[in-house]
Amino acid sequence: MTSGSLQGMARHRLHVQANSGFLKQALVMFLASALAGVVDVGGFPTAGAELADIVVAVSSSCPPDACRELTRLGSSVIVLAAIPTAMDESRYLAAGAAAYLPMEANSRALLDTVTRALDARAARSASSG
Repeated sequence: MTSGSLQGMARHRLHVQANSGFLKQALVMFLASALAGVVDVGGFPTAGAELADIVVAVSSSCPPDACRELTRLGSSVIVLAAIPTAMDESRYLAAGAAAYLPMEANSRALLDTVTRALDARAARSASSG
């Protein structure tokens, strides 16, 4: 399902988590523009992450234990790594992350991963409701 086909679905809340205000703002702007009408994107206060359907987090702002807790609370967590390593990828995936991606500007992979996470949430909602 592409973001175009997601247009008719209920809007989801996507939280961006990064220690750098500049990076957080750049990610919020990129995702809000690319996913307009599909998700509400924000860099909510840290407490807002627990309420998000999807959390896009820079690895430096979301250690694996925090990822595990957000996943336990029901968020799909997508981790962006400035310097991805196989060991960190294993740790995050074991903690429940939906994906562990290299951090790239204007990343098609990030958009595709968010779309897959939305599809998975929609499938879970349809099967439980």
